Amino acid sequence: MAKINFGNTHDKARRETHVVTSGRSSSEIDLGDQYDSSVRIDNVLDLPDDEPLSRISNEIVALLRKTEPLPDRDTQSVEKLTEAAAAAAQVDAKGMFERLRQAGSWALSVAKEAGSDLLVSALKKATGLS
Repeated sequence: MAKINFGNTHDKARRETHVVTSGRSSSEIDLGDQYDSSVRIDNVLDLPDDEPLSRISNEIVALLRKTEPLPDRDTQSVEKLTEAAAAAAQVDAKGMFERLRQAGSWALSVAKEAGSDLLVSALKKATGLS
């Protein structure tokens, strides 16, 4: 069992925590408490067995191909999704979450329409909707 303890956030501190678990074993993650006017961003994405970040990268690439002919394609979201796919392929969870957050609501909407459950879950985590 993996145990992770990040401690508490105090006194106007800023902390970003990005954890991706494989789901292969039990994990205990303690993100700590937040005090004062500190800023804390926590992203925990628990991937089912045998679903590495490369699967998210593949889903992003497939989604981008599906959206190529769309006239209302959001070019900034497409750029951020492309960067998120590259980060995921390099096993950079923090970079992936940041780019997914920047991709915004358009990306979440088209991922839902495409039925990409894993990508929808990752986008929700990144944007704080889950």
